[in-house]
Amino acid sequence: MRKVGGAAANACSDDDILKAYRVTRAATDSGWWPDDLERCYHLMAAELKLPDSAEFARGLALSVEQFPAFPDSVEALKRLRKHFKLVATTNSRIWALNHMARTLDEPFDVRVTVDDVRFEKPDPRFFAYTRGVLATQGIVFEQILHVAQSQYHDIGVAMGLGYQTCWIERRHNQKGSGGTLESEHTKPHYHFTSLAQLADAVDAELGRRSVYPARRLPMAVNSLWAATAQPAPPLVPLSGERQCDVVIIGAGYTGLSAAWHIAQSGREPLLLEANGLAFGASGRNGGGLAQVSHRVCCRHGTPWARCRAAPVPHRPRCGGRLGRAGRSVAAGRGAPAAGRPYCRRSHAARAGRVAGHCRLGEA
Repeated sequence: MRKVGGAAANACSDDDILKAYRVTRAATDSGWWPDDLERCYHLMAAELKLPDSAEFARGLALSVEQFPAFPDSVEALKRLRKHFKLVATTNSRIWALNHMARTLDEPFDVRVTVDDVRFEKPDPRFFAYTRGVLATQGIVFEQILHVAQSQYHDIGVAMGLGYQTCWIERRHNQKGSGGTLESEHTKPHYHFTSLAQLADAVDAELGRRSVYPARRLPMAVNSLWAATAQPAPPLVPLSGERQCDVVIIGAGYTGLSAAWHIAQSGREPLLLEANGLAFGASGRNGGGLAQVSHRVCCRHGTPWARCRAAPVPHRPRCGGRLGRAGRSVAAGRGAPAAGRPYCRRSHAARAGRVAGHCRLGEA
């Protein structure tokens, strides 16, 4: 703004410019950032008596490509990445985030932008979308620490949604909220004035040594299947060269079942897992059949109930409506043969014997 505004811009204080920006961004017809900066420039130019042109307006939006990082950010993010997966959740469009990520030396494992979500923070749907993205990687709600500078866009809504939250108060020695809308201050779980302070606190607790394997976070939910299953065999870290017939990545239902069937066929599979057996949804899902088992037994008779408890090799084939439904429920999940009712516990028990037939390794 000062570069193209000349004397008129120099006559304005930083607070004048930031206030005009906040007002224009709060308009109901605002667009996605930073493309919306073109619209903002025209309105701000009229308010602050600055020279106005389409070139200047587009230049403001494109100036994002040259935005500098905070002095502590690059190094602090490198230190934090030794211990955690770093996820960028931003109201900016993907093209702008890509420029900022390069400025920060590409620290992010996952990127979520307004282009992905189609809604801007503080809309709770942005947070819900991000949780879904992280769930596909086996990261559950309790393992997320939401770190942000904006009280309006992040801290208030994140605390309201139950997140563990860390506020980086960049403007701790300045008045006002800068370029973000004013809002009530919500007290977070953690509060620092720079990203470097957060990295210092993490290093003090976890040490400066890289603990990258610890980024494979432990399972936070103890489901019925995890609580009643036999102890999982130990995983051996993958190192050196390995010979095998088939490599399978992921030890969930599909991966375990595939490894078991491949081993049964006489081939040697190598099953790779970054966390633990059934770490993701496979180990957490409580299943729907447990809630309706009484009704099912009334409809199909108690032999089916005994069938569920029978050892896997002697399990009888069960027909009827449930047998037909089992084919669709199990689709794509390493299911038993068509016509056989699908039972997570028994299937997990059978898949748990994979360790006796193939080699398990950590990715």
